Amino acid sequence: MCDARFETVFNIRFKIVCNMRFETMFNIRFKKPCVVCVLETVRYTHFETVYDMYFDIIFIYPATCREWQHDQPASATDDTDDECDTGGAGKYSHGSICLSHQHWVDQVIAAGSFGVHCTEAAESYHKICMKLAAWRVRHLRVNTTQASMLKYLCNYELFEELRTQLPFMQRKRREMDTDYATHIKIPLHDFAPGEVMAPLTMGINLDCVELQQKFLHREARIARAELMDLVCEKFCFPKTRPFYRLLGQMKWKFGQKLITTSGCVYWATNSQYNAFNDKNRRTRRDIVRVAGTEPSSLIITSPDGTRQHTRNSLRVECICFVSIRGILDIMARNNLRVPRDMSVAMISNKWHDEIIFILGRWFTPHPATGVRDSEYNPICPDPLNLNHCLWRYARTDQYRKIMCNRDGTQNNNCTSQLRIFGRNACQQQRCFEQERKAYFCLLTPANIVRKVHMTPEYKENSLESGDTWLETLTIV
Repeated sequence: MCDARFETVFNIRFKIVCNMRFETMFNIRFKKPCVVCVLETVRYTHFETVYDMYFDIIFIYPATCREWQHDQPASATDDTDDECDTGGAGKYSHGSICLSHQHWVDQVIAAGSFGVHCTEAAESYHKICMKLAAWRVRHLRVNTTQASMLKYLCNYELFEELRTQLPFMQRKRREMDTDYATHIKIPLHDFAPGEVMAPLTMGINLDCVELQQKFLHREARIARAELMDLVCEKFCFPKTRPFYRLLGQMKWKFGQKLITTSGCVYWATNSQYNAFNDKNRRTRRDIVRVAGTEPSSLIITSPDGTRQHTRNSLRVECICFVSIRGILDIMARNNLRVPRDMSVAMISNKWHDEIIFILGRWFTPHPATGVRDSEYNPICPDPLNLNHCLWRYARTDQYRKIMCNRDGTQNNNCTSQLRIFGRNACQQQRCFEQERKAYFCLLTPANIVRKVHMTPEYKENSLESGDTWLETLTIV
């Protein structure tokens, strides 16, 4: 058992067998004790390294990662958290009874069988081969991700059997260093023609109208005036030039990668991700669920016959990450008070005079959705209603004044900065139409509940991504 698996998992040229036949193990013609000791030490060191890495992974990413909510009493057959045992049929949050793969139930019934538990063995093994492996490896290109999943499965089979047969090999979780602040990495850079590339800055004279009208970056197409208005709302400042001048005295930093104190990593980039996706682009923009709900115009009928407005859960796409320092000193010199929620956000950070915001873009339920589940998610129409939601970008009531005239056409400020909207006239016009009613927001890391799995749908008869986004509620 150990012979074949060590050779497969560690990809080494020597083998370990119980009878210690050194001439067979190392395929060498001499049997000097010093050589044997060196090779045995190398083998043991490599084993210890991979073994420690495996246990770090299973502690950081536990097998229990179910996201749906049950609305029936728990039972002995209802537990599906175990990675090796599927258990009984579960329920998704919007009430449809199903196994881990709902479409399997439909297929089995269509084939003339109603014993849907015959898929239980396949589901159990699938949870190990697909869900567990996908949860514990990095998702890069398709081939790279597949190779990482296969390598993890080799480690899983080996070490889980070793843990079963050799109890003394059980490891305790190593203490991890969490004494660091939430911080931003991979700064945004200016790409001004003829100038040296440098980190993006907010500027000093923010009361200057010309500077206020400039967009931040080609990957964060929001004007400085719009961003300052969002910050003023957070700190309860009037949106006037004297307070813009105060914001110019603070230290601003813009980044594309956010690492929180808990170890969560969020990305917001079109060019700096450390791997290429299936479209050969280094793009990754995380979409998160935000705590709370908002009122909805949708009217539903409750079981007792009463009609009432429902609510909507909240989704936000990360545009970039903003760090502001020097807040307390400047506000103390101007006799200003920091709002309570902003004080909590700064106290939770290691540097109490810094606050980190997530600049995001709101989503709203798609008009085609007419049902909400128990968590107020907009359920996708048939046939994907069992495990999917449907969204689109939220839109403001009016056109953005910083880039549009009253009739929605490009104004002079937008025309002078068209280069950040695309490489050619077609891309620039399409990007302008998509963002002239963009609805931005500022969040703190404490507002985030979790990441969600959303992907844009293609336009009809086209390979271009549209404004409709499909969210998968539960990944198995």
